[in-house]
Amino acid sequence: MSQELLIVVDNESDTVIYSGREWIGTILSRWYGGSSMWPTPATGFNGSSGILYGSLDFAFHGTAVALYGNTPRIGLRNATVSIDGGSSYNSSFPNPTSQTYLQWYQSPQLSEGNHTISLTNLADVSVDFIVVTAGPDTPLSGQTIIVDDDDPSIHYIGSWGYDKTLFNSDPSTINPEGFPFHNGTHRSLMEGNALAFEFSGTSIGVFGIFDFSVFGNLSIIFDLDSQSTPLTYAVGPDTLEFKAGVGRRPNFPYFSRASLAEGNHTLTINITQSNEIPFILDFLTYRSEANPPPSCSSSPPSTRISPLARPIIGSVIGVLAVFLIIILTCLYLRRRKKNGAAWVTSALPTCLCMRRRRRDDGARPASTRPSTNPDLDWRLFRSADTSQNFQAANATTSPGADQNIQHRFRSLRPPSVADTQPTPKRQQRIQDQIRNIEVVIAELKQMRAEGGDITQRNNRIAQLRARLGNLTSGRAHLDTVAPLPSY
Repeated sequence: MSQELLIVVDNESDTVIYSGREWIGTILSRWYGGSSMWPTPATGFNGSSGILYGSLDFAFHGTAVALYGNTPRIGLRNATVSIDGGSSYNSSFPNPTSQTYLQWYQSPQLSEGNHTISLTNLADVSVDFIVVTAGPDTPLSGQTIIVDDDDPSIHYIGSWGYDKTLFNSDPSTINPEGFPFHNGTHRSLMEGNALAFEFSGTSIGVFGIFDFSVFGNLSIIFDLDSQSTPLTYAVGPDTLEFKAGVGRRPNFPYFSRASLAEGNHTLTINITQSNEIPFILDFLTYRSEANPPPSCSSSPPSTRISPLARPIIGSVIGVLAVFLIIILTCLYLRRRKKNGAAWVTSALPTCLCMRRRRRDDGARPASTRPSTNPDLDWRLFRSADTSQNFQAANATTSPGADQNIQHRFRSLRPPSVADTQPTPKRQQRIQDQIRNIEVVIAELKQMRAEGGDITQRNNRIAQLRARLGNLTSGRAHLDTVAPLPSY
């Protein structure tokens, strides 16, 4: 499993110096970047005297280097290697029985720093791309990072297969069979399967193996930062690659985006339809904008949370927060009543008290019966003490009006403090529920910060939902502990 930060360098980079016999480029879509380099062949390929070989020098900063491309055909099976001007040694090409596309050289582990590798005695071998293993201090800004399909930073959803077999390409000598990057791929034929990948960079590319040997179609939605791009790939009798017998093509660019804004991005890939043609992922690439440590891709999978699972955790936290606010509101109202606050004026902005309008001569009306005269005005009282409101109204109205006002406000009188005084036992229950919800919210926030295995996370969410049901199912109990005023 790949757990290292890797830099991919195309064969056309200025950091690769070709010498010796003339090198030429082949342009084919099967190559990474669309081209590869190889030294022009001389007659023979048998190591006899007079054959001029190609040479290659590559300078890099890191801890290791590997080269990918076609191995030679039967004949020369060794390359001569020297690192940092040291003693040279022979490196054998893998799969000596036939020409194969694969990683044909891997350096030993080196101390981090600047290095130069020199390869000589090269003939009938192609260079597609070079991969450098970065160290903690390797400059990454502007470099292209390659991420293997088996890297833990890629989160797979659904049933995916893992394939380590050779891919069959067309029978020509230029396009032999071979192995994918790091010798394996993830593949799926199931609709609804998906994957997610987070990165910080200014470009993204999705590469895999595409099967041109069967008829069918494949539909995928690529979602980059909530911007969806649906793409469909189809193979029929008139498809040029099928007619040419291409078979399975490596380095197939399923999707790419450049000129992204600097910052963090999230790419999700969803398979919406697969008819005979599988989606086969080999690797991802992105252009780095900063210099993060390699630990960003080497952390174990159990410390990361899938982006597709984060909305679930967020919704649970939101529900718990709502219930916490409701309980705190009930406690607030109970304390207001306990302290003798004017709960009528907290619900109504003003207390409307009615008094009879005096006559022009200032005399009070003689009748003591409750007045039914519509010639009334309303006076607004804004006192925090309800008893003062009643006293002020009684001081300026007739005894009949006093009875009328008292009758009107009888239903608005606050309950006695003795009726609403919470017992210590009830108060303790409310405080325990608040503490329980605060503990659950703190645990969910810790899950978001530290992450968790997807199975453990789903089990934990189920436990939190059950716990939330226990805390909120006894609504009648809450009403008993903290009843709302009845207006």
